[in-house]
Order: sequence, then C-alpha cells, then structure tokens
Amino acid sequence: MRFPRATRLLRKIKYPERTFNEEWEVSQFVSFAESMGKLFHDAKHETRRGVAVRKEYDAKLKEIVLTQYKEETNLIEVLNYTLLYEGEWFTFLQYKGMEPTNNRVERALRPLVIRRKVSQHTWSEEGREALAVVQSLYQTCKLRGESFPELVRHEIEQNLYERGKS
Repeated sequence: MRFPRATRLLRKIKYPERTFNEEWEVSQFVSFAESMGKLFHDAKHETRRGVAVRKEYDAKLKEIVLTQYKEETNLIEVLNYTLLYEGEWFTFLQYKGMEPTNNRVERALRPLVIRRKVSQHTWSEEGREALAVVQSLYQTCKLRGESFPELVRHEIEQNLYERGKS
C-alpha cells in the first residue's frame, strides 16, 4: 500500500462522491469498506517482510475486489481505482524498514509549507529554493540527531578556507 494512493483510496471509500439510491447499495458499500479497512489495518501492523508476504496481501486484496457485487456507481469507481494500481498497494511489505505511510514525511514538510506561505523571503524563485535547501538540511540534521548550527558553521568555515586557497 503506497500513500498517498492509499490515502486517496480510503478517502474515496470514506466520502463517496455520489448519493446512494437504495439501502442495498449502502449495505454493500459498507461491507466492502470494512473489508478494505481491515486488510489495510492488518497490513500496516504486519511484522513479516518479503515477497511472499506482499503476494499474500495482494491475493487478499484481489479476493475482496473480485467478490461478486451488484452494480453501483460509487463501488465501481473505488474498484477501478484499486485495480488501476494492482500490485502496488503493499510494496512496503516486501522491504524491511519501508514505512507503510508517508505521514512522517508529510509532518516533516508541514513547517516548510507553512513557512513558505507566510514568509516574505519566498516571493522569488531564488528565495523558495534557498528556503527548501535550508529546511532540507535542517530536517536531515534533526533526523540524524546532529547539530544544524554546527553543520552551518562547518560549511561556512570550509567555504572560507577553500576561497582562501585560490
């Protein structure tokens, strides 16, 4: 399951675009949604990794998708979206250390997005690029447990040293 695709899929399930006309449509859609929600929840909490585990979850997804359903527009839309990315939903289960969501990345980017929106230093392309570089270095230092001011100091000293040599 790769986010944001999975996020979009779950949003399509949680907020269907069209109204349901009959009670059976609602019941069928809710049943499908519960099955998908349980599958994604189980996959997120799966501790095993490898190609076999990924294929196991791909097979479970396929079983849900290929269940006989009565034709209903919202469900058809969700099924088509699911099939569009068949074989890609559970990539994270194949590799050790790969996270099932991109929530951590999105949280790390949020301060940059907010700063970009309110900062007067990013009206120009150069300002946006400079802010992106500085923020990227800051977040990298934070994730590595390193000192951002030390990195900046070292880079300035190195740059001055290199200029003095020429």
